[in-house]
Amino acid sequence: MDTLFEWTENDSVKIGVLDDQHKQLFGMVNELFTAMNTRRGRDILEEILQRLLHYTATHFEMEEGLMAKHEFPELDSHRSAHNAMRDKVQNFKKQLDAGVSNNVAPELLVYLQHWLRNHIRVVDQRYSAFLNARGLH
Repeated sequence: MDTLFEWTENDSVKIGVLDDQHKQLFGMVNELFTAMNTRRGRDILEEILQRLLHYTATHFEMEEGLMAKHEFPELDSHRSAHNAMRDKVQNFKKQLDAGVSNNVAPELLVYLQHWLRNHIRVVDQRYSAFLNARGLH
């Protein structure tokens, strides 16, 4: 098994730039999964965490900006979920920096799997139709 998650049209929020960013996250999850299966999880962990920190800053800012601009009614709860992920990724990075890295890769992988299943595939779908109806594609 080379990948853990395959992007499908069911994952699409039908907004090109956001879909492209979501695909990047799918790629990071699959990259970590593959590295762990070949016993290289620790080797790429720092790089993956750096990319995740950048991703959570840029992607969430864009997503929340679009929701704010179009007055999406669930923005506050969506922002709270984003903040929780930012905090979690920062915590993983702190553990790695402190040398407590034995379980960081598998715990990060489990967390990201949960995020893909529950946030992108469920929560993000709630803004899709709302923003699509306002001309975002």
